[in-house]
Amino acid sequence: MTSFILLLVNVFICVTSFPLAEIPQGIPKGQYTKTVSNKIISSFTAIAYAKPPVGRLRFELARPAGKWKGLLGFHSTGDETVPGNNSLRNQNLAISQSGTGLASWAIAPKDTAVINGKKLASSFNCSITSSAEMVECLKRVDAYEMTERQHAFYEWFMDPAIPFKPVVEPNIENAFLPEHPTEIIKSGKAAKVPLLTGITTQDGAFRSSVIFAKPNLVEELDANFSRIAPLTFLYDEIATDKDYVTRKIKEFYFNNNTITNRSKMELTDAFTDAMFLTGANNALWLHLNHTDQPVNPTPSSQHFKKWEPVQSTNLVLRIARL
Repeated sequence: MTSFILLLVNVFICVTSFPLAEIPQGIPKGQYTKTVSNKIISSFTAIAYAKPPVGRLRFELARPAGKWKGLLGFHSTGDETVPGNNSLRNQNLAISQSGTGLASWAIAPKDTAVINGKKLASSFNCSITSSAEMVECLKRVDAYEMTERQHAFYEWFMDPAIPFKPVVEPNIENAFLPEHPTEIIKSGKAAKVPLLTGITTQDGAFRSSVIFAKPNLVEELDANFSRIAPLTFLYDEIATDKDYVTRKIKEFYFNNNTITNRSKMELTDAFTDAMFLTGANNALWLHLNHTDQPVNPTPSSQHFKKWEPVQSTNLVLRIARL
């Protein structure tokens, strides 16, 4: 009898050794984990928030996951067939977007999106006569082959790094991004919530470290700076005078010196400013000037202590205004 009771106790412990939670889609099973302060919490991971964009759902609006029983997200035809931003719609079903939509890699001009979409379709011998035909063909392409085809858009090394970006959508019902984020903020339509944003010093190392790992890339960057800089620093599509911006970047970050293996910090700073600081800085000042909500750069964002708005001598910060 004692053995039987012990067996029941063991079974009960095994059955209840994980947390359960009730949500609209069902009852997910989690696990108990410890925080850095050694506190035990209930953790629930890998909960589907949308149906995967595969098969007939590729390039379509995100669908809720229902009850339990990337390049693919930002392709755009520029019209109502695939207006774009399906990855953002997908994420929006799970979380409210964080960060800023003003980063140089965050949004693409409509013409660029359409051109890249047709280039992708043509590479798979899909008709580009109409958006509907093009999308129908691309839905049949193997997903792995499609994502690998991104390499066809590179003009130098891995640049432009993000050929398929979010776009401003046409005037259709339920458009996710009907206007450029800058205009949304200026018009007072931005969400009435506090803004907390920031960057980490040397964020750009994720790009510069890869370049310095291959000495031939450093040499190519220096020898062809006027051609490569607009691509790698992401102003090729937005600067009205690319040559002027390129000269000023070379002067400000590199003091017009040859770029060598000793230029690691300079190149890292340029990437950090171009890819992170520019958008975060612009977002901060737009929200300060056009909303009544609290605006807070994170304490770790040391870069925000170095520059003043408008009077900034940092060239990359001005790129979006050229």
